[in-house]
Amino acid sequence: MFTSDPTTNFVLKIIVSFIVGALIGLERERTRIMLSEKKNVSIEHRVLPGIRSFGLLSLYGALLSYTAFNINDLSTRIILTIFMSSMIFITFIIYIYQRGIVAKRTGITTYIVISIALVLGFLVGIDRVYEAIAASVFVTLVLAIKPSLQAFVRGITYKELLSGLELGLFVFILGPFFLFQKPTIFGIDISTFYILFIVILMLSYISYIAVKIKGAEALKYIAFLGGIVNSEAAVSNIANVLSAQNISEDELEKSMTKYSYLIISAMMLRNLIVILILGYQFLNTHDLLRMALYVIIAMSIPLVLSLKTLIFEKEPMLRGVRVTIENPLTYSVAIRVVLAYSTIFIIGYILSTLLPPEWLILLSVLGGFVNAGATILTILTLGSLKMLSINFISLLIILSLTASAINKLFFVKTVSKKEQLFKATLKAVNISLISSIIAIFLILFTNIS
Repeated sequence: MFTSDPTTNFVLKIIVSFIVGALIGLERERTRIMLSEKKNVSIEHRVLPGIRSFGLLSLYGALLSYTAFNINDLSTRIILTIFMSSMIFITFIIYIYQRGIVAKRTGITTYIVISIALVLGFLVGIDRVYEAIAASVFVTLVLAIKPSLQAFVRGITYKELLSGLELGLFVFILGPFFLFQKPTIFGIDISTFYILFIVILMLSYISYIAVKIKGAEALKYIAFLGGIVNSEAAVSNIANVLSAQNISEDELEKSMTKYSYLIISAMMLRNLIVILILGYQFLNTHDLLRMALYVIIAMSIPLVLSLKTLIFEKEPMLRGVRVTIENPLTYSVAIRVVLAYSTIFIIGYILSTLLPPEWLILLSVLGGFVNAGATILTILTLGSLKMLSINFISLLIILSLTASAINKLFFVKTVSKKEQLFKATLKAVNISLISSIIAIFLILFTNIS
């Protein structure tokens, strides 16, 4: 109810019911004009209803429900309801005949929207005003983004569609089993392995779509998104691409430096996501946020420099640039990460059982050089099992991220013999390590127990 006065309330219902229908009609009117301009056909010969038609139709629905629910005599209510429903049904049949037989127009969207407009008016008549307004806005939005949806559908390949369905299978069909049943092997919860597998697949799919949208026009986006999926593969590919460019040594070094920042920050951002998603299984909210803060501090310098590159710097024209992510779902990468996690976890568990916890520092460095994500998850698991302090776990994670940033030098040196590329990567690594060292000092300052 709008007000306590019945007359005022009825008038407001009339106005609102017309508006919720007219909003949909506004989009239909715009579509009619666009079709007429595109096909050079006068608007008068189009059969698509517009603002007035949809507005009045919604108003009719409001009058129908208002009449049906505000007449005390049951027989009169039934007769009026049947009469008014018959009138709209006859009108609907006439429109179908006019559009389908006379104008020879196909499509079912307009018929569905006509029915929705009538229902929206009906909702207003029974005092479901906010629901009607929300539905009207949503329906209009769905109709308005039709061109974008059509462009997206035309651009998507069967492989990408199939990959999306496969990802949905892992997340929505198999996911609940691992999340709620929590199967274990030798007392180890394997749902953690599955969640890690899903996270890697989701990141790879999102990165693939983003890279496809941007295309190969900007190497910086390819570097950043490739770094999210696999930083080692990304830096190797970037070094390989830049090696083939006929540009000056200064420009070559400058480009490799900023791409290295992007890859390092993307790698740290990916692991921060892993920590936030999977860390809740091992840590309470306070400790998890505290650890995430240390990681954010460790990645602050490369992240700021990456944002500067992404937002403010223009991309030079380079030859031979290709998308680094060839498949929407990188199963091989996800499987390798899970296997690496399993291996590092077993080694770490043995070390933590036979040796003092300080030996985990060696594991975090060596493991981070191989795979930071798997090492970090191992550290979180072992930290919960061995009751390690949050500071010590945070220190191990930062050391792992540091080792993962340093290993980029090895991959660049392996891919290219150009000294400028190695120097540029070394410069980026050294500057990135400053924020990691700051994070380590903050951890040490708050005492390791």
